[in-house]
Amino acid sequence: MSFQLGSSSDQSLKEGDELLNMSIYWNTGIGAIIFGIGFVVTTLLLAGVSLIAW
Repeated sequence: MSFQLGSSSDQSLKEGDELLNMSIYWNTGIGAIIFGIGFVVTTLLLAGVSLIAW
């Protein structure tokens, strides 16, 4: 099983002897969007837990 996100100079995915071979090629925009969403969700969760526990 192989996963590929974004683009890279080498478009071919090599199959190995491993049970799970994950090759993820990050595009800068995709990485920034995922990081931003994760940051916002984490901030909201921590703020919610802090308000409930306070």
